[in-house]
Amino acid sequence: MNAHLSLKTRLLAWIWRHTLTCKEVTRLVSQSLDQPLTPGQRLRLRLHFLLCVWCQRYARHLKFIHRVGPRYAKEIENVGPHSLSIEAKRRIKRALQSRSDG
Repeated sequence: MNAHLSLKTRLLAWIWRHTLTCKEVTRLVSQSLDQPLTPGQRLRLRLHFLLCVWCQRYARHLKFIHRVGPRYAKEIENVGPHSLSIEAKRRIKRALQSRSDG
C-alpha cells in the first residue's frame, strides 16, 4: 500500500512540475475561445486540470459565458440607467453582436 501511495505521490509531483501555472492556464483558456490551441497546449491544459479543479471550473464557466453572451446583446438596453452610460451600452452591444456574427 505504501509503495502505491508513493508512486501516486511521485506521479502527481511530476505532473505538477511539468504543468502550466494557473495564470498561464487562464490565458490559454481565453486564447482557445479565439483560436485553436496546438495539441501540446491542449495536453498541458488537461494535465493542469487533473490537479486544479479551480482552473477546470474557470474554463467551463468562461466557455459558457462565451457561448451564451451573444444571445443577450439586445438585453443590454435594459441595464439600469445608473450603471452604464448609453455609449458604454452601445459598445457592449456592438461587441456582443460581432461575436455572434463571427
